[in-house]
Amino acid sequence: RRVLFRSDYLSTLRKPVSTATEYYLLGPLPAKIAAGQQLPDLQSSWPGVDGEKASWHRVTAESDGRLELSPWLGSKSGRVVLCYLPVNSPNRQKARIVIDSESPIALWHDGRSVVTERRHVDSAGGDSAGSVSSANLSLQRGNNHLVIQLSSGSDSAEITTTIISDWELSYSMDAQAASGL
Repeated sequence: RRVLFRSDYLSTLRKPVSTATEYYLLGPLPAKIAAGQQLPDLQSSWPGVDGEKASWHRVTAESDGRLELSPWLGSKSGRVVLCYLPVNSPNRQKARIVIDSESPIALWHDGRSVVTERRHVDSAGGDSAGSVSSANLSLQRGNNHLVIQLSSGSDSAEITTTIISDWELSYSMDAQAASGL
């Protein structure tokens, strides 16, 4: 079990840190579908893999924030899942999102593509601990819609999402409030 950002380390940071424990998930989808740039309609369904329909549903991560995605991504290539994270900010603020996942990712904020930096991380013992992707965000006051697309092809299909900000964030997991409808 791999956790790069342990809560004991995160608590040493001077800024508020929040780790997502719930997401809305859509998938598996064929990799050719690029649905992340659209704001999620949580009532919609999409053409899934193998002729199945895929619908948004709420999923809960482990207590450490790790969400296992193998049931949706599997090991077959050419699949993606979308993880939607509705973030509520009390003020306009700069924030840093850190996505711990071995799977290739793409990130959208309010429908706009966000460039992420991917870096390899070593453990304290010098062994490979995996990769993390990160990006700076300009959060608006109120709802901010983050969509993370993860692609299949990694042996370890999981995600942990952490956001570091000046003011504490909350997650709008009420479906109607989250979708902004």
